Amino acid sequence: SGFEANTLESMNGANLNRLFGTDSDQPEIAAIEDWLAQESPRFRLTFDLHEIPPHYRGEGFVESDNPGACYLYETCHETGSRIGRQLIDALPDSVEVCRWPKIYLDANDAGVVEYPEACANPVYGQGTTFDAFLSAQYTPHAFTTETPTLWPLEKRVDVQLTWLTTALELVPDR
Repeated sequence: SGFEANTLESMNGANLNRLFGTDSDQPEIAAIEDWLAQESPRFRLTFDLHEIPPHYRGEGFVESDNPGACYLYETCHETGSRIGRQLIDALPDSVEVCRWPKIYLDANDAGVVEYPEACANPVYGQGTTFDAFLSAQYTPHAFTTETPTLWPLEKRVDVQLTWLTTALELVPDR
């Protein structure tokens, strides 16, 4: 419902990406969790494609905290299986990658925020994001990718597709 309202939150003001595994009464969360529980899939990897608007304010952050470049969160408990750096390196040189040392308090390694060890944001540390929920129960490798909405749509799509296709090439089908 947030998509229809052009907002990060649902129509009733809930940030759905903070409610997984919390027995939320939000219908979007219930639908996803019910489907996952019924099907009990095991994914080789998951992607949650995000975009951040430059005007975002929330969870104690202001506009100047929003990166104007792309980056990704990689949740993978087997550190030897990480591919986040390769995903960033697969991007063309013309794509701006966030090089800030911290993104929303989390340690950023030139565009890759590695979870759980890079987590310093107390909100993310609760483990109620979609990628944390998926990583805990359905996949060994979860990504949340971020591109800024200031970029043209075609550029955002190209970045996301590059990450998706590169990941599928790197992570074997088991």
